Amino acid sequence: MYDVSTLGLSDLVRLTAALRTPPDVATMEDAARFVVRYLYDNLVDKATGDPACVLVRCYKTQRYGQLPAEVQEFAAGLGADETTRCLALLASAGVEDAWNDRRGSVGHRAIPLVTEAMVARSPMIHELLVQMGLDMGELVAPTGLLVDPEPRSYNVFHVAEALGSPFVPAQADFVEPYGVRSVVGFGGLLPDGEMFAVVLFSRTPITRDIAERFRAVTGSVGLALLPYSHCVFVGCDPLEVPAEALATWRAASLEQLLQVREVAVLEQSLRIEQAVADLEDRASELARSRMVLLESEARKSAILEAALDAIVTIASDGRVVEFNGAAERMFGYSAHDAIGRAMAHLIVPPRLRAQHYAGMARHLATGEARILGQRVEIDAQRADGSEFPVELAVTRIDVGGPPMFTAHVRDITEVRRAREELRELADTLQAGLLPPRPPKIPGVEVEAYYLAGGAGVRVGGDFYDVFRLGPEEWGVIIGDVCGKGAKAASVTALVRHTARAAAAHSTDPGVVMREMNAALAEDDAEDRYCSAVFARLCVGEGEVAVHSCCGGHPSPLLVRANGVVEAVAPWGGQLIGLFEEYEASCDEYTLRGNDILLLYTDGVTEARDAAGELFGQDRLAALAGQCAGKTAEELVDSVRRALAEWTDQPNDDVAMVALRPYVPRPPR
Repeated sequence: MYDVSTLGLSDLVRLTAALRTPPDVATMEDAARFVVRYLYDNLVDKATGDPACVLVRCYKTQRYGQLPAEVQEFAAGLGADETTRCLALLASAGVEDAWNDRRGSVGHRAIPLVTEAMVARSPMIHELLVQMGLDMGELVAPTGLLVDPEPRSYNVFHVAEALGSPFVPAQADFVEPYGVRSVVGFGGLLPDGEMFAVVLFSRTPITRDIAERFRAVTGSVGLALLPYSHCVFVGCDPLEVPAEALATWRAASLEQLLQVREVAVLEQSLRIEQAVADLEDRASELARSRMVLLESEARKSAILEAALDAIVTIASDGRVVEFNGAAERMFGYSAHDAIGRAMAHLIVPPRLRAQHYAGMARHLATGEARILGQRVEIDAQRADGSEFPVELAVTRIDVGGPPMFTAHVRDITEVRRAREELRELADTLQAGLLPPRPPKIPGVEVEAYYLAGGAGVRVGGDFYDVFRLGPEEWGVIIGDVCGKGAKAASVTALVRHTARAAAAHSTDPGVVMREMNAALAEDDAEDRYCSAVFARLCVGEGEVAVHSCCGGHPSPLLVRANGVVEAVAPWGGQLIGLFEEYEASCDEYTLRGNDILLLYTDGVTEARDAAGELFGQDRLAALAGQCAGKTAEELVDSVRRALAEWTDQPNDDVAMVALRPYVPRPPR
């Protein structure tokens, strides 16, 4: 479920992934029906949990002669003829049963696009096309494509307030009784030059910022409809669409989808990282304010009331002697009610009070100070009994008699939420940069492993990908991008996309590496480089011909069935993205029988034990030799277990891909 009023990055990642591949469909109409039903069922109003949309519809422009007979009859009644392009309703989902079948539509089964003036008679459709950025003259032209069919990012159609809007028809019959608040439309082009559009009628208000985020959904809907460009409506004769056109458009659509997602990732990542940095800066500034407070008693009262922290001072018996305004607001007690009462019974949760009293008694008796002068995170309690997380710093004040203690308390509810959002973002983004599992290659066992280094929440720089290039050809890439976080994620996405795109039109791994280098080198930004190995696999019966290219990356290991281990490219090659000119260094070899090719990142060889010693390539090669004759899974698992014994937590990311040919068993 996705809250349509917020629709964050992780929501968009999941939503676009869900829409790309409709299950068990045979026509574009079936795919569109899946899209509108998924959007209707899963876009919700968080406050109620109910569907946010009253109605979701999907349209497609189609030539009159390619429409179903009943739709042709309807369009003819509106002035359409054989030369007319019509905006036809593909699928519909809504609160009324009649809205869940396109045939139930009274006035929108097909809208003839005869002239601009005729289109203008349908205000919503006219405004939808205008706001999306389509050329109205090309739209009503009797011949030719709408525009160049190369996918591009279109604008969205947005009506923030549907009630009273001239662009939303049926105000009395539809908008008012069903509580429609906002309307959003988005769409694009298919390879045959026809456009598609999805329109949401929402009873949950949708802002312009949220509406703009649906641009990221366009590519996924296009990918869902694309395979069925030859068969649009159920029961209609299939059309001829060149397979090359579909492949080209799909590649371009994936590129657009990656670009839109990359922009969204960067924007939200930088926003959250900046928010956390601002909160940390604020904490440092408040810490300095605490020192000023202790240095000048004369300024104490003013600072106490101006402080953003809750400041509570207690005597040695635990009773409150000062309770500033921020403490009043944070805990829900007035200073009058708090002063003189035991602090533990005001703001310490019951489950922590025994621990508090024991610590106070121990300090007064022995001077032992476990939390004095430190920042600690702990739970506190408000007057209404609710608990919330705080950061606590306690200072001892010696005034010539029994000591006093001042506690500076900061509500870190938002800080923790920001941390969780950043952690969720990192997990979501990392999952989007790595395949969920390697594809199954007939005749080749594939095993992959990834482990994020360190204990932070920033996205790692290591990546791998395995993808089909042809009936018996596959591409494999593994790499290590400089740095971590949002910038490294953008480079990873660019390198993966460029490798896939380049490999689709060239059989030479050197060309793939040069195109990857050009994609990074043309950007003036610093630290946009990486190491990588790209390999093209040609799968035969019981063997695999490998053509690989290494760019500044640890040499792959070729583990022969007899136990001999060879470094494929011991010279390493040139890093990708550092220089405009790239000298590729490639190798060709063959895997047979139980041979295994192991690709890995330097997180394996540079893992250090407690004494600082590197795991090293020699140790890795020796371990690989011991796994000769075993499966790819057993080899990867052996390395994984050896690393776990070598170090508790690798500082760098670890990625591995192992490949082993085998002879498939004939089906019984």
